Amino acid sequence: MGNVSLGYDYFLQRDVALKYASFWQDPDSIHLWREGRIACQLQHPNIPSIHDWAQDESRRPFLVMQRVDGRTLEEILRTESWSLERKLIVIQQLAATLEFAHRKRVLHLDLKPSNVMIGAFGELYLLDWGVSERVPDGAETTQLGGVGGTTRYMSPEQARASSGLTPASDVFSLGVVLYEAITGVSAFPGSETEARLRVVSADFDRSQEWLRIPEGLQTICTRILRIHPEERPTLPEVRSSIDDYLEGSREIRRRRKAARASLDRARSALDQVKHNRELVSTFGDRSLEEEVRALGPVADDEWSRRDALDQLEARAVEARSAALLALREGRQLDPESPEIALRLSELYVEELHEADRKDDRLRQRYLARELGSLGLAENERLWKGVGGLELRSNPPAERAVVSALAERERKLVPVEPRELRATPFRWTDLPIGPYQVELRHPAYPPLVTSVRIQRGQTIQLDLTFRTPEETGTGFVHVPPGPAIVGGDPTALESLDFAETWVEEYAIGRFSVTIEEYFDFLRHVESQDPQAALRLAPRKLTGEPLDVVCSDPIDPVGHPIHYVGCGPSHPVVNVSWSDAMAYAEWFGAQNERPGAYTLPTDLEWEKAARGGDGRVYPWGQRFEPTFCQTAASNRGDSKEPEIGRYPADESVYGVRDMAGCVKDWCLDWFVEEYGQRVARGGCWNQPGNRSRSAYRMGLEESGVRHYLGFRLVHHFSYRRR
Repeated sequence: MGNVSLGYDYFLQRDVALKYASFWQDPDSIHLWREGRIACQLQHPNIPSIHDWAQDESRRPFLVMQRVDGRTLEEILRTESWSLERKLIVIQQLAATLEFAHRKRVLHLDLKPSNVMIGAFGELYLLDWGVSERVPDGAETTQLGGVGGTTRYMSPEQARASSGLTPASDVFSLGVVLYEAITGVSAFPGSETEARLRVVSADFDRSQEWLRIPEGLQTICTRILRIHPEERPTLPEVRSSIDDYLEGSREIRRRRKAARASLDRARSALDQVKHNRELVSTFGDRSLEEEVRALGPVADDEWSRRDALDQLEARAVEARSAALLALREGRQLDPESPEIALRLSELYVEELHEADRKDDRLRQRYLARELGSLGLAENERLWKGVGGLELRSNPPAERAVVSALAERERKLVPVEPRELRATPFRWTDLPIGPYQVELRHPAYPPLVTSVRIQRGQTIQLDLTFRTPEETGTGFVHVPPGPAIVGGDPTALESLDFAETWVEEYAIGRFSVTIEEYFDFLRHVESQDPQAALRLAPRKLTGEPLDVVCSDPIDPVGHPIHYVGCGPSHPVVNVSWSDAMAYAEWFGAQNERPGAYTLPTDLEWEKAARGGDGRVYPWGQRFEPTFCQTAASNRGDSKEPEIGRYPADESVYGVRDMAGCVKDWCLDWFVEEYGQRVARGGCWNQPGNRSRSAYRMGLEESGVRHYLGFRLVHHFSYRRR
């Protein structure tokens, strides 16, 4: 109100501000006079002082005032990105200034950002006291109602101009400035008329900007902007509320700083976990001499190598525990930190999957509860323990049945079948665990596989029905899909735990028999008798077997027999190379040259464990009467015999993988030693060798009386 220009006081030699009114008779002149009289009574650092009252040559009145340099709060809020704390400190300064004026019984009545000046050094000035009113001594309110001010910053009673005003009117205006400072928008938007209507009813804006501010500040604003003056807090109460909020914010910042330190420690620990896991993986491949030496003197033997691996794994466990401890501490310090919640959830999810693998029910429940408490929407299916399954087939199946697998008399059997008859088949909320999947089509044999539903994952299977001719006599179909391999600490030389995808193939239901192998020898004998003798079963020393059996088979005129064995017994005492030669011959005999080979490590393990990763072909626990091992012979003939134990059968119908004889596999066990993988339990070894993850290595030229082989072929075969 009025025009301000710069002036200079020659007598006292100081810069001053000159505030003019247009003419003595104008209302502006009256406001200027009132401002001068009131402001000169308010000696306060935040209120510009009045030096004098005078008139110029044209009788225009003016005030000689303290010169104030700086920018208005309005400009700062529009152009600067001040911190929330800095804005709140300004509000506190304004509250203290108004409190001083109120003690002098003066109401400002025109508080708004454009009337607040911030100096270059942070000093604050409350300007323009032209519409201020003095509360008479002994009175509670001003004598008049609202006599001026700015609509959007008025109190409801000032906007109504219907009664005397109180200090609570300035409190309301302070609340409007606070609202604007922390939200960046007006508390009473719209046209002048719309704003006045909203002010009168104290209907301040509650749009998205309001919803984004902290709840504590919403509470403070809401109390200040109440419609009834007597319900508003006093200025000391406003200052105290903001003090409490700032103190809480500082404590939050302190806690967040400490939480960030915890997070940094967790990151460092997690980096160490990753590093140690990489070392374990690399050292497991025997290529980490330098790192191993750093652990201390290490001899060149297998036991020292294992000790070094144990040390690396122990370090990884310690680092992981340190990370978890640091993150939990950070979570307590700063429960709202999204990064801490995310990192913690990653560890919980990893531990949950580990608990799932071990079937540790107590640990599962605890970790699921902890994960759920983080409140991350993306983890809901994980802590609830559900996953999904989608099935498609070619040609489309008429129906699909998914059944949970439960242990009954030590066998996993399908229970609680869920059937669908519309393709594609989709189940969205299956509880985690093993399931058997069966698809049916009238023109094909049933398509059977198993899967393990994992937390939060959806398994998608695209399966193909195969005719008996495609699968082949003596072979069973293993559909494509995920396989859980390795990870069995009880099984000697188990692979590391992995969830991997294995494409479809067909594998021999049984190991190759003596009769089948001797058909091969007869064919070779017809062309090269000496070659047939070299391929014939033999002693470990390489000499021909010379003990006649009860049912002799002599394809090459030499005593190549087994004690007590007949044509349907599995062939043993043949090398890996012999088995590969048989596979080549078998392919040629079936007009599919090159189509047949030995199973890979993963193909053999999936055929035994199914897609659900069971421990034995039939389930999770060993039963000596289910397979032919040293524990189950019980005085009977100890010679291996195929199909003697019906329970030794996998979900795909593959037999004798836990007992009878071991099978050669295609993969190297240790290439530098010339060793190939051998898999499975056998008739003369204990039951712990029957675990489907068990592996051993043998020289590919070697033979054993407990080792045979079975074949696989792939449907993707193309004739050479």
